[in-house]
Amino acid sequence: MPAGIVLLIAILAAPAATVVRGVVRGPDGQPAAQAEVWLVGSGTPVPPEERDAMHTKTDQEGRFALPLRSDAPYAWNFQINVFAFKPGAGIATAYIDPRTPPLSTLALKLEATEPVKMRVVDPSGAAVQNASVSVSNLTARPNDGILMLPRVPPAPFRGLTDSYGDVTLELFRTLSWFTLNVETTEFGTQTISAHASLADSPLSLSPAGKVRGRLIAADPRLLAGVSVSIESELKVPGRSRRLSDKGQAEVRTAADGRFEAPALLAGDVRIRWVERTDEPPVFLPADVTGTLAPGETLELEVPVVGGARVFGTVIQEENGQPVPNAQVHVSIDHGRFVAWSRSLMTDAEGSYDVLIPPDGDRGRGSVQVGPLAQPWLPYSVDRLRNRFPAAGGEQEMPSFVVKRGTNLTGTVVDADARPVPLAHVQAAAVDAGRKHSRRVLVETDAQGSFSVGPMDPDLVVALMASDDARASAAALIVEPGKSRTGIVLQIEEASMTEVSGRLVDTNGRPIAHDHVYLDSGMDSGTWEHDAVKALQPISPESVMTDAAGRFVFPSRLPLLGRYWIQTLSRRGFVRKRLLLDGSDLQPGKQILEDIVLERE
Repeated sequence: MPAGIVLLIAILAAPAATVVRGVVRGPDGQPAAQAEVWLVGSGTPVPPEERDAMHTKTDQEGRFALPLRSDAPYAWNFQINVFAFKPGAGIATAYIDPRTPPLSTLALKLEATEPVKMRVVDPSGAAVQNASVSVSNLTARPNDGILMLPRVPPAPFRGLTDSYGDVTLELFRTLSWFTLNVETTEFGTQTISAHASLADSPLSLSPAGKVRGRLIAADPRLLAGVSVSIESELKVPGRSRRLSDKGQAEVRTAADGRFEAPALLAGDVRIRWVERTDEPPVFLPADVTGTLAPGETLELEVPVVGGARVFGTVIQEENGQPVPNAQVHVSIDHGRFVAWSRSLMTDAEGSYDVLIPPDGDRGRGSVQVGPLAQPWLPYSVDRLRNRFPAAGGEQEMPSFVVKRGTNLTGTVVDADARPVPLAHVQAAAVDAGRKHSRRVLVETDAQGSFSVGPMDPDLVVALMASDDARASAAALIVEPGKSRTGIVLQIEEASMTEVSGRLVDTNGRPIAHDHVYLDSGMDSGTWEHDAVKALQPISPESVMTDAAGRFVFPSRLPLLGRYWIQTLSRRGFVRKRLLLDGSDLQPGKQILEDIVLERE
């Protein structure tokens, strides 16, 4: 196994569940009552038994609240898509990063859709009857952002073709691109991504073939009852209005490891993954690919191996005693996406033991512990550079040490000293020596009370509070050894500002329809003792400039902390990054100087 895999041991600072709150409005700006809302993962799927908890309906004021489990594998996706739909009104979407949950109520405005009749035909042009067709994602002008639908979309976005091969689906009026999943017995499941102009033309399925294969393993226990995911792709000519054609199939092996996919789109084939729910687990040690010709059968041999064992313990710093029932999350990341993950709990001896894929040459492995039950928090955060063992090998990790923390309790009040329910309270601390920051976010209860933590009693803690319209005028600093109870955080409207600006080129001409990103918190790559700079007064936001090059960030910014603005140019301009100090912003409205971008 090659060197270079990085094993990170870290602690999750978020509570076990975050509540995502929002309000849905119709195209006319009025609250959309009884609109359906989903949280849709962009990578690791939500298990079927948990999907109901990720779905709700808005109340009479268009408001919704959905819990997002921070300890679930799908919450480790790079982004979560909030999808809203109301029949006759339209659809809306918003992106959130589950690692930095929203600090304000999400605002979703429905965009009108209209029924579009589509016809599905086979490669010869004949109508395909009883094909199951569903919309996977859509893009709409002018921003061309991808709108991801739930895995089982609402009824207007799925249906069966009739005897003419026709099916009626809801699509954006300003549709730019669309992706459909079409499932038939003869041609398998095909995913078609195409330009909006093709929605009015017959959508032709691509020819299919058959895939047969068998697993090969030194241990015969690895062969039976394995789920095998197969994907194929047909190369699309350049400048085609049809962006991509893909096929997919999921089959299960027999006792001897053999499997068969009776219909799969002809093209380049690869085995995406293998998985079994029973012990022992099974993994792919290397890519398995092939080429499937139309009407032919592709035979594949798929080598599989058992896992590499990774194990360790979680113990208390004060006495070395084990910490039972601690959440341990093990994952392997490919770039920004989680390629494999497992969550497990420590046993009565504080031990965890898991078999992982031998995947160190392609990704980065991580072991993360948390969320922890009160009152525990990490004693230290160590980064270990090590080789993961090959299949059948094992690696004992150093004990993960936790220490006893303390909670900070108090009340959030407004300018008139009235309690503020459902306000956000943040606590942040920085250990610059260990290059570790901890930030915990909670909501106040109906009486405006909060308990946030646990936080390290040996570190300075910065506290702030905010809701959609108000924020702390300054961060409250709690020194080590000082009382951490009876804290009062006051928020007021004058401590917020709306930030806007304009993108122009070096000739002063506006740059229209380009992207601007806003974030806050500790600057990447720098470690300072100032806990205030570890606060994140806002959630990350991205906006698009209008025809005059102007942009306005949707959330009002508290006048504390630190922000940075990043241009994400898609128009051929060099990106630029600006740093803003919250204390330098003006209350009410802050219009920035023109941001001048140079051509690449």
